[in-house]
Amino acid sequence: MDEENKVAVRLVTTDPALADLLTPTLCALGYALPPPAAMLAGLAWPAPAPLLLLLDLDGLPPTEPPALAALLAGPDLVQALLLTSTPSPPLLGLALPVARLQWLAKPVQGLALANALAAAQLALDLRQQASQRRRWLKYLTVTIGPSQQRLHLSRVLYLETDDKYVTAVTATGRYVLRRSLKMLLLRLRPDRFVRIHHSYAINLKYLRALPTDALNVQLLTHTLPVGRHYREALRRQFHKR
Repeated sequence: MDEENKVAVRLVTTDPALADLLTPTLCALGYALPPPAAMLAGLAWPAPAPLLLLLDLDGLPPTEPPALAALLAGPDLVQALLLTSTPSPPLLGLALPVARLQWLAKPVQGLALANALAAAQLALDLRQQASQRRRWLKYLTVTIGPSQQRLHLSRVLYLETDDKYVTAVTATGRYVLRRSLKMLLLRLRPDRFVRIHHSYAINLKYLRALPTDALNVQLLTHTLPVGRHYREALRRQFHKR
């Protein structure tokens, strides 16, 4: 299988013996398991993409659920396998994306783990097929004066959001769109527009150089911050051009 089309497996646990238990099954299925992180903060951020997260809920520190919610909401997560020895472990009332979750009782059985991995790989394959079939936008419809006009995406330097509206910024103007950045990015080619911050997505066409620390990017006369959770994805897309 092409490595770029294969899920990466990461384990978060406070139990070193759990990794020893899971490794033989994962290796037999062709998956490598790096040393486990004791906490979600111990994962390399951003997490590898596409990601299958094995999360041991037994002993999960009380400070971890917010980080868990952020990770489960991320676009790179294919599925999370929640490992637990209790029937209904509390997750502090988090609104978690149920479609991405699967519960596995401990001790984890090899067949159950293999089935979960197969399901995650299938979900990834279906997602990629849907992405290939998607028709990408070439224009944005914007209001200029009393009329609506088409703005070619090649003119857009970056997109900025205030969580309610999106502003498309060009070299000569700013145009407000009544849609969310998250939904708009689903219609834009990911090799051209990449999110770099909660508030910004940039057109890679105008990114001439990427600083080593990737703390900020320069688009013509505009300097924009890069969120730490988005830096690795930005590096990947920049160097793939």
